[in-house]
Amino acid sequence: VATSAVREAANGDEFLDQVRALTGVEVRKLTGNEEGALVFRAVRHAVDLGRGWTVLVDIGGGSTEFVIGRGFEIVERESLQMGCFANIQRFFPERAADAKQWQHAKTRLVADMQPFAQTFKDFGWKEAYGASGTIRALSEIAAARGLSDGTLDLKILQTLRRELTTAGRFSAIRWPQISASRKKSIAGGLLAL
Repeated sequence: VATSAVREAANGDEFLDQVRALTGVEVRKLTGNEEGALVFRAVRHAVDLGRGWTVLVDIGGGSTEFVIGRGFEIVERESLQMGCFANIQRFFPERAADAKQWQHAKTRLVADMQPFAQTFKDFGWKEAYGASGTIRALSEIAAARGLSDGTLDLKILQTLRRELTTAGRFSAIRWPQISASRKKSIAGGLLAL
């Protein structure tokens, strides 16, 4: 299957045609909502999400999917172009941000989420789960630094954001738990949270 990179590419359909011509493989282009539903089901099979309503956030490179469900029932799903690299391109092309730039970017993303935010809140969910390399990397940073057992909450995310915005360039951040390649994108993923 193909996800956000192919959905958003100007030549996405041409690329899929070439894949089919060269390999004989028919690749299906998923919508963002289909992508979110598949990730939710995969996480549901791997993790006990309990019996209540759960939100799943999947931060990719181009898009971020938000899914709310209970058990194997999915009731709402949204996909926005606010993945790691999409956010970096949109808000931080210089690969750096101060607190003011970060707040401006956050305000824009909150506005993007307004059409569905209240619907998600109305379900009264208590926990959110993440399914992405960015969330795993942030979790590892929090655990290694003794901020938590790897669980992320608003306070921890704010601490990490302050460190990122005071470091100057994103590449200068001193988080040894992440690779140099992850440093290039982690700000965009942290912004999505």
